[in-house]
Amino acid sequence: LGLQIVGGFTEKLKLCSLLVDDIRIEHGFPVKGCKEVRFSNGGQFIAAVAQNGVHIYSSITNNHIATLRGHVGQVKAIAFSKDDRRLVTVSIDGAIYEWNTQTWQRMQDNVVKTCAYTAVTYDDQGNSILCSASDKMLREIVEGKIDKQVSCGPDVLTTIAFSSKHRAVFAGTTSGAIRIFEYPLTGAYKEVLVHAGSIARLRLSPQDEFLFSAGED
Repeated sequence: LGLQIVGGFTEKLKLCSLLVDDIRIEHGFPVKGCKEVRFSNGGQFIAAVAQNGVHIYSSITNNHIATLRGHVGQVKAIAFSKDDRRLVTVSIDGAIYEWNTQTWQRMQDNVVKTCAYTAVTYDDQGNSILCSASDKMLREIVEGKIDKQVSCGPDVLTTIAFSSKHRAVFAGTTSGAIRIFEYPLTGAYKEVLVHAGSIARLRLSPQDEFLFSAGED
């Protein structure tokens, strides 16, 4: 509903309520220096990255549910499937892990040791995992195997978002440009320069009407 936000701070992770003219802190979670955190699409889960692990909390009771471990390197990005039945995590060790959100057990994985993953998302059906890496490749993972991979262009992709309305993958780059890749992936894309520095995050509005970007500029 967009009535709450969760943010990572040096000392802890904070869950806040958005009021008419204020932001009120409701609860603090013991996750220090969190730089990647996501609500599930239904809002019931909070997934917060802590180095090479991911802590799962209930946004309703604030209770700790699970800690997902297995990555050797820093977890860089996480994403929930549209139905919230799965969670995917990627890291700088070249590993992609997919987790069952009912049991919080790992379902499947894929490892490419020659790259560090930078971003991840699901397609609108939740059948494919789309991920970008330091080797400037955009990959599509299906059932734990690489189904397609295309060149990202001259820059590393830093963040990606899937648009079901436009059947496209929006991607932020280290150069400050947004690339729009056709889907299914062919390697073709259009580019718009919007930032003077690397793009940190891209997010689409629920109805795919607006694309929001945040950059290091």
